[in-house]
Amino acid sequence: MLATAKHETGHTFEPITEKGGLSYFNKYDPVLADTRERRARAIDMENTQKGDGYKYRGRGYVQLTWKKNYRKSGEYLKKDLVNNPELALDQKYATKIMIYGMETGMFTGKKMSNYISNSNKDYLNARRIINGTDKALTIAGYASKLEECLRWL
Repeated sequence: MLATAKHETGHTFEPITEKGGLSYFNKYDPVLADTRERRARAIDMENTQKGDGYKYRGRGYVQLTWKKNYRKSGEYLKKDLVNNPELALDQKYATKIMIYGMETGMFTGKKMSNYISNSNKDYLNARRIINGTDKALTIAGYASKLEECLRWL
């Protein structure tokens, strides 16, 4: 989790908003996305209105994205993240979203327990919990270094 937070926050360990101009977020938009597949994915993830790509852009420690994930996180937190997506930047909520999402598989269907246990540490494939294998090798390296540091405690 710490390695993911390090990477997804630009090494700040502070909840942040995903960077990019308005057009960058079109890939998450059901109207503005450049391919039929991206538009279908947006709708599947409950981004149904023009502008939802930007509204539900990445925020927090894990770059919470998609209206569906904001809704599920809000249900868990008992907060209206759909109408108040900026709440995902609040440190106490960002932390709970990261832990809950990674433990339950909310983001991609993959759970922390699929890759990390007392007897198994598959940091490379653990990236699938958040974002496929994007930057998996880099983040696995962070995880190994963080684990090494924590052994000294």
